[in-house]
Amino acid sequence: MLFQFLLIFHVMSAMLWFGGTMSVPRRVRLALDSEVGAARAQLEGLAREGRMMAGAGFLVLFTGVSLVMVRGGFAGLDVRFHIGLTLTLIWIILGATVVRSTLEKLVQAAQGDAIAPGASDLGKRLSMFTGIQHALFTITTVLMLWRMG
Repeated sequence: MLFQFLLIFHVMSAMLWFGGTMSVPRRVRLALDSEVGAARAQLEGLAREGRMMAGAGFLVLFTGVSLVMVRGGFAGLDVRFHIGLTLTLIWIILGATVVRSTLEKLVQAAQGDAIAPGASDLGKRLSMFTGIQHALFTITTVLMLWRMG
């Protein structure tokens, strides 16, 4: 029963993180093409959502490790789960460092009377690292679901 409960929350938090971050690059582009007040509001909203997505990412990690512990620990685990855990740690670290700081810089770029120069480059950087996170997440999902050999 505990295993099923953890598995449901693991999948739900993964869906929340992945789905919630899919539109970030497009929404940043739309914000940067908007009037400064609208851009500020949109970017601040994205920053708030980013904090929720960070919580979902940590919940993915917590429930994943809990699932492993309920099943007896890491010793008997297939190598694909070790790789998946490593990739999960990488995408969480990317989110907590690069993505978060870039989004904060974008919010700051929209605080004046006009959007600061260089905001477009920040938007591209955010899009690139969000894409890297999604690629790592997709590879992790394949590793979790596909039984090799």
